[in-house]
Amino acid sequence: MSNFGRKRAIALSLTTLSTWIILLGLLNQQPQARAFALLDQPATTPQAQQALLAQSEPIRQGLLNAYLADYRYVSAVRDNTHIQALYHKTFPVLGSAVPRTLQQIYNSLLSPFLYQNISQNISQNIGQDVGDNNNDAKQAAKRYQQFFDQPIQKTESKAIRRALNATANRDEAKAGLLNVDQHKVLLAQQNITVQEQGDWAEVELHEVYQNQTNDVQEVYYSFSLPESAVLTGVWLGDTGDRSQRFLPQVSPRGAAQKVYNAQVRRVNPIDPALLEQVGPRHYRLRAFPVPAQVPSWATANADVGDDLVGNDPPTDPPTEMHLWLTYQVMQTEQGWPLPQLGEQRNIFWNRKTERQVNGQAPKPALASEQWLPEFIAAQTQRRPVRHTTTLEGYRIETQPLGANDYVLPNQQRFAIVLDASRSMTQHRGELEQTFAWLSQQGFADSRFDNNDADLFITAPTGGGLEGGDRPDRPGQRLDDLHDFDPARFTFWGSLQLQDMLQQFDQLKGDTPYDGILVLTDGDTYELSKDGGTLPSLQAPLWMVHLGKLPPAYDDEVLQAIQQSGGGVDQRSPPFCNARQPKLNSAPTPGFAMAMLGMRHPLRRQTRRPQQRRRVPEPEPVSSRSPLGG
Repeated sequence: MSNFGRKRAIALSLTTLSTWIILLGLLNQQPQARAFALLDQPATTPQAQQALLAQSEPIRQGLLNAYLADYRYVSAVRDNTHIQALYHKTFPVLGSAVPRTLQQIYNSLLSPFLYQNISQNISQNIGQDVGDNNNDAKQAAKRYQQFFDQPIQKTESKAIRRALNATANRDEAKAGLLNVDQHKVLLAQQNITVQEQGDWAEVELHEVYQNQTNDVQEVYYSFSLPESAVLTGVWLGDTGDRSQRFLPQVSPRGAAQKVYNAQVRRVNPIDPALLEQVGPRHYRLRAFPVPAQVPSWATANADVGDDLVGNDPPTDPPTEMHLWLTYQVMQTEQGWPLPQLGEQRNIFWNRKTERQVNGQAPKPALASEQWLPEFIAAQTQRRPVRHTTTLEGYRIETQPLGANDYVLPNQQRFAIVLDASRSMTQHRGELEQTFAWLSQQGFADSRFDNNDADLFITAPTGGGLEGGDRPDRPGQRLDDLHDFDPARFTFWGSLQLQDMLQQFDQLKGDTPYDGILVLTDGDTYELSKDGGTLPSLQAPLWMVHLGKLPPAYDDEVLQAIQQSGGGVDQRSPPFCNARQPKLNSAPTPGFAMAMLGMRHPLRRQTRRPQQRRRVPEPEPVSSRSPLGG
């Protein structure tokens, strides 16, 4: 009986152990292997792409797990070799097979805490170095962007912040994508002052920032203004004393960015602010450092220590940052336009924020999520008048235009470049309205006696391994707009503006166009790469954004818009922008079309150079202390 009981106990123990091992193997299926395997499948047809889109959730989970491997796991399986090394060094007579087996058993028992690498197979296929422990995370970020058409840090910011908060890694002071909607710096005060000068006004925005953390922080805004607006200055100060604020300096864009970034990385930075024009209507403002909170006990201890040694007490450290921003803008029927927020980082506002407009509380009160009102009512509605000025030897006039001064184009040919990436899926309704309007206006009847338009469908990259950065399907040119159905089209992968224009240049052949309109959304800037090249465009380039404007444009795209005489808008249908003013003299590029339907003056050159002058790179205004020049 004793032997029977012993055997039964052993059998029960072995059964229990086997059950746990089986359950461990079944439940410990890390999702990254499946995600990468799914993306490795060819997706060159709409059917294959639809099949992969249906697997979006497991792909998302797998790529996110690979991206956060350093934060979710103790180590990687490939790097966990200490047991093998210990036995091999201590007992060399065992050879290499036994220590390797012991290491495998050890790794199996610790498998829930060890990340299962997949970068070795990927690296061998794409010719990369296998030794990079971060290769899985890099590949996950790249494939996430290509498949979901969004940066992983932007879309998965909550999960990434949770992982970062669970580790000792500290966020850097410079505000990045993970700082979007973070409540680190309170907007304590906001004062708007408008000085009306007839049909234009000088607008000043004064804000006071209070840091809510123990580290210095950066404030980041991206915003837009009408093209009639001109930024005139930005200042920083530790107090509201205007005589003590730092004076602005105008610098080339690259030099200003270099100085600003260098100050952000310094231990004791000199207060910098950087204001850049990054699009026809787009601006980016960064201010650093917003001083950290000073604990009351630290100030008390410092005072006591100074008294003991007989030193004079130090000056109180700054507790807040003041920023002044000024610009001039033309009057509209709604009033004086204010900056419209695209994105903020680190900064937030709440019911404690004190707001004033010309010394009074704004009416109506702003919504909790609203940075600024859209307009401030003018005290007197003035009719626009003609203005004349001389700049660099050229006499420039502004002339008021109304809606009757614009007409639709006639007997012209347009190229419509369609962004076919995945993020355009949410704009199907707007695309259907756009193409229905084009058909009604005769752009799809293949007749050249009114107007005509050709459609260029771009070819995105979907994140597959075999194609790398190459498109998963060829681009298309459709000379008949009726051949395209937005409701049935599969939007797929990711694509940058530079690639769209390169594909258009390859597909258009020798066909001349009077205008190029790129139909896209507002999520293109974060995906752009620096240093790309664009083809030479022989027609005005118009960026028509569905949904919202992007926070900025890369330098190459911005230069192409300016040099070609194009512009930016977010209206649909797009050919509302193609109206032409009934003037004998050509308008300043991009201005008249963008102001369609508004009674704004139209800038006009009365004397033009014989050759096209290169549009200079936008120069940012920087504000910093006079130290270092």
